[in-house]
Amino acid sequence: MGKSKFSIVISEEVFNIYFKDFYMNFNFDMDLYLVSKDISISNNYPNIHYFSNFNSIIELDLERDTIYFLCLNDLDFINNTNLKNNPHLILIKSENLEDKGWIQEKIHHMNDLINISNESNRDFIESLLLFNIYDIIQLNYNEFSNLEYKEIISSITKILTYISKNRILKSNTLNKEIKSILIFLKNNQEYNLEFKENNVLLYTDDYLIDDLASENIKIDFLDLKDGILNIDGYLKSNFYYDSLDFEAILESKDKNNKKIYKAKFLEYPLTDRRTYKYFGIQWLFYYNFNIRLVLDEIEDYKIILKTIFKVSDHQILIKNNISFRKHANLSHYTNYTCIDSKILEFRNNTFFIRNYSTKNMLKLEFKSLLKIIKSKKPFWYKAIFMRILYLILKPFYKNKKIFLFEDRPLQADDNGEILFKYAISQKDNIGKYFIIDKNTADYKRLSNDYNNIISFKSLKHKILYLFADKHFSSHIDRVFLDPFNDESPEFYNSLIKFRRYFIQHGVIQSDLSHWIRRYYHNLDLFLTSSSYERDSIINGYYHYDKDIVQLLGLPRYDFLENKNNLNKDILFMPTWRKYLNTKEEFLNSDYYKRLNRFFNNEKLKDYLLRYGYKIVFKPHYNISQYLNYLDIDDEYVRLAEESYRELFNSSSLLITDYSSVFFDFAYLKKPIIYYHEKDEYHFNKGYFDYDTMGFGEVIQDEDKLVDLIILYMENDCKMDEKYKKRVDNFFEYNDKNNSKRVYNWSLKEK
Repeated sequence: MGKSKFSIVISEEVFNIYFKDFYMNFNFDMDLYLVSKDISISNNYPNIHYFSNFNSIIELDLERDTIYFLCLNDLDFINNTNLKNNPHLILIKSENLEDKGWIQEKIHHMNDLINISNESNRDFIESLLLFNIYDIIQLNYNEFSNLEYKEIISSITKILTYISKNRILKSNTLNKEIKSILIFLKNNQEYNLEFKENNVLLYTDDYLIDDLASENIKIDFLDLKDGILNIDGYLKSNFYYDSLDFEAILESKDKNNKKIYKAKFLEYPLTDRRTYKYFGIQWLFYYNFNIRLVLDEIEDYKIILKTIFKVSDHQILIKNNISFRKHANLSHYTNYTCIDSKILEFRNNTFFIRNYSTKNMLKLEFKSLLKIIKSKKPFWYKAIFMRILYLILKPFYKNKKIFLFEDRPLQADDNGEILFKYAISQKDNIGKYFIIDKNTADYKRLSNDYNNIISFKSLKHKILYLFADKHFSSHIDRVFLDPFNDESPEFYNSLIKFRRYFIQHGVIQSDLSHWIRRYYHNLDLFLTSSSYERDSIINGYYHYDKDIVQLLGLPRYDFLENKNNLNKDILFMPTWRKYLNTKEEFLNSDYYKRLNRFFNNEKLKDYLLRYGYKIVFKPHYNISQYLNYLDIDDEYVRLAEESYRELFNSSSLLITDYSSVFFDFAYLKKPIIYYHEKDEYHFNKGYFDYDTMGFGEVIQDEDKLVDLIILYMENDCKMDEKYKKRVDNFFEYNDKNNSKRVYNWSLKEK
């Protein structure tokens, strides 16, 4: 047998996982070489030859039965040596995952590993093959032609014939779904169904892929409003998407009234609840559903959820077990909630709805307290205290209306604060409270003017949170809002009844359905400022009803106004880059280098001094930690200390890239420059197109950027009429009544 081309490029993280799993299989006739900067990695592996001096491997002769483990972070060095030109070495780089040629090299590499295998090293080689296969499972196979795809699947199937079924099943690095798809391919994609009275089983040969009755239906939330009960949840399975349906059977207590409600399926393609493809094959399906049931006010009901399997002439009804997600308003510990004049209870895998009575509520609460005590989960004792305190205080809060307002825990001055100030001015006998951390400057500032400023996570905050009717927030993540978020929130969710009003942090330009998805947030108001924005949400994958997505305008825009004499400030507000996770990545990035070039552009500096302007740099929160590494000339660049609103009102020109702050600036009809040196937009593209809808020029070259800034300075920073028309076309309101509209809408909403 001639020389074989093989080598493996891995990261240190993968190395640690790899050898911890397979070190005991190193009893074979093969040389192993590890190349790494970190000598500690090989201290525990005496059978591995180790090179700390890279020069010693440059002239290394790669013999047939030798495997070299090269750390991924050393590739830059290796690429500068003649090692990379060795005909017996294949360097496999993870950044080339989308390259068609890469997968062919990967397949050749795996075949080379099979060629050098023998009885003594077979376990190890099988493990290496699984590791290599794992790399290519979720590639985008749509880029291949049908012929290319069939050849790839055929090659992978042949490689899998070498790997034993037992090796696949025993792997600690593969999850259940990947194991099942590998065995399915190993069996030439053959499968069969086994039908039972209340179940369906999916097999490939004798391997069970899925047992439908064993899958849980997980409930996201139950929402009773105006006589309509919404049940949102999901079930995941390997059964094909069109083969399942769900229904809710609503039956009155006297059994004279029985209705069946079919589910509506909801797609969330940008979330982890999407359809998963392995090797281009649809394999794992998330059945996200919503069921809307119409309830009679005077009736008591029971509700049973059923899964329906249907294929050709078979239709089987299955009653899957039901469980609840972390933020659902029922849980294993608190299996009841009181909504309006009803008690909603879950027992024996069935929902029961009946009229409220204090006696029944106390019975259910006592059982819940016992379950919480027995759980011994973290913070169980706090939950017992808070739930008992809730019962004691409930009569005193019964006839009180409470509205909570919030921005971030550590920062106000956004839509939450502005709407709160408007609400406080309205005399309507509603208790209104603003939530913020007491150790912030904004807490001190607001406390000077208002009595009802509440410290985030304080006991008062927790009590108000449990008794609130409505919650207005400019941010949506629970870490910013829920005082129980870190204290086992499933102990409290059944007590929380308020309507969730998301009054936005800014205008949405991207597709944010991966984040503001219905199944997690269940909003009662999704505020928008433009018909373009509203339509993108209604027609996208957010799945909020039309009456929830309201076009009312952002409250903070009521306080945006051009000063009579604008400062000669050019506001510079670049957004962050999500791919920069460490200081080293930041300092080595083009992004960092661009910032420094801009801050030290001599031509720009000369003209700024000539016309009396300054660059005002308002760094993104994530940039702030690296300010000391930026070379900022404070003669013509200053760091902004003012609030965003003050900066928008006083500045003459805005330069940004993708930050949505440009909507605020455009609202004032002041000029904007979009500096997109290269496409680094890290969100999913939405409806907004910078070239056809943008409120300023899109510039990709720094020299052209400087020339345009100079041109604006020479013309007193006036927005072109073309862009003013775009502003008028985009925003629905410019009347400074946004706060009024939002607040009045909330009063009308029950």
